[in-house]
Amino acid sequence: MLTNYPGKLFEYMASGTPILFVGPQGISADLISRSGTGYFMPADDRKTIISALQMLAEQPDEFRRRIYHPVREVIAAYERKALTQKLAVLFDTLIT
Repeated sequence: MLTNYPGKLFEYMASGTPILFVGPQGISADLISRSGTGYFMPADDRKTIISALQMLAEQPDEFRRRIYHPVREVIAAYERKALTQKLAVLFDTLIT
């Protein structure tokens, strides 16, 4: 089971552009869903992939309206400043 995120995922989330994720169900798909930054499709769901790509090409504003509802609190929790602060707290607890 995948226990870490691809680094690019955080850049995509911060970009303000909807993410179209085609791949396995897992922590990346869950984070995209929780953060409201995109849409997940299983790689073997050809019909859904074609439909999403058609909408993206023909109606990009409608595609964005339907799938992009960012949850700022979730996105902010994965920003470098927040993650560094969590790491600093962890180090403080380990050395005291």
